[in-house]
Amino acid sequence: MPKMVRSLSCLRRFWLVVLLLLAAGCSGGAAPIPTAVPAEAEPAQTTYTVQRGTVSRTLSFTARVAPAQQAELFFRADGHLSRLLVQRGDPVREGDLLAELEMADLQRQLEAARLDWQQAQIENTHEISRTLLALQDKQLALARARAVNPDPAVLRAEIELTRSQEALAYAREEYRKALERPWEPQDVRQAYAHQVTEAERTLALAQAAYDDAVQERAYTLRQLELAVAQAELDYRKALAGPDPRLEQKVQQLEAQVAERQIVAPFDGIVLAISATPGKSVSAYQAVLVVGDPARLELRAELSAEEMRDLAVGQEVTFTSAGFPGRTFRGQVRQLPYGWGGTVEETDRAVHIAPAPDTPTLELGAVVQVALVLEEKENVLWLPPAALQTFRERTFVIVQQADGVQRRVDVVIGIEGAERVEIVSGLEEGQIVVGP
Repeated sequence: MPKMVRSLSCLRRFWLVVLLLLAAGCSGGAAPIPTAVPAEAEPAQTTYTVQRGTVSRTLSFTARVAPAQQAELFFRADGHLSRLLVQRGDPVREGDLLAELEMADLQRQLEAARLDWQQAQIENTHEISRTLLALQDKQLALARARAVNPDPAVLRAEIELTRSQEALAYAREEYRKALERPWEPQDVRQAYAHQVTEAERTLALAQAAYDDAVQERAYTLRQLELAVAQAELDYRKALAGPDPRLEQKVQQLEAQVAERQIVAPFDGIVLAISATPGKSVSAYQAVLVVGDPARLELRAELSAEEMRDLAVGQEVTFTSAGFPGRTFRGQVRQLPYGWGGTVEETDRAVHIAPAPDTPTLELGAVVQVALVLEEKENVLWLPPAALQTFRERTFVIVQQADGVQRRVDVVIGIEGAERVEIVSGLEEGQIVVGP
């Protein structure tokens, strides 16, 4: 190809001289002396020498210094921004209210529900005291009833029963004796028989009265026991608290209010604000960014192609304009959502932790990061400009010692920005002509 270029150059000079001679012959008067045209200098061909050394493939990108703990904050409901209580750069404490949507009617409902709940709690406290006193009174009444043993009514009935039993026994004995006395008149014997009958009737009545007294005592004790049981139920019900639906209503309204408020999730500073009061805000649209500047890291959003060779734990180096001439070390600590690990779905950044000996970086500063993806030492290499491709074949033009140029197919390995590994096809020291 270089020989063809030189031939075309000579041919152009030849035809230029011919045209000048023809022009001189056609003009009148003395023939002018033709002006000599200097020969065009052939462009020097770039050559490269096959060398041996280290070849590496690196990934370079820019990153921004950001807090390691950072959060995009948003509302969980649509609405209009009512209050924005912070400005960019303001320090915040965990739990601080930062912004809220318009919700006057909802807040009134919440206040009313809280008052109902508080009133129910006060009434329940009174109910607990009342039922406890009632329980203690019922327990005392039962204890008193059990302490009276024997029961007077039962005792009286028992005494009467004993007397009736003794009277019957006596009447029967007298009747038996009367029957054994042959001289006893019949009417006397009948009188003794009548006494036995009356004694039996009296005993039956005494037995019934005794049974009634025993049953009455048992009934009275059972009533007292049931009263204690009911009092215990009332007390336990009071201890369970007021109607849980009142508290549930408060919780539901508090949740709705919380959806319309933004609070600081941790101590830090406000890094960014993307809304102003009065403006419409959509649910889950980032309104504030809060970060903790106590611990900084590097963050970068890379393409899928760049992410392909990244892994957690890889070492990186980076430079910062704030520290000219210095290079610092770091390590990939977290990859974006979808590239492994448990991270938030909204996190699309690569997180890099600077080494402990890194000086304090400026929050928000841009740094240049380099990461060695692949590296080999003591291998042959050429710059990428020395290589040519045609139909998926890679080759070079080798300049031989006799000046003859020939094409040589090569197999390449690691492709870096400045060096390409030559796996086969060339030897160290060979001269390659650039395209």
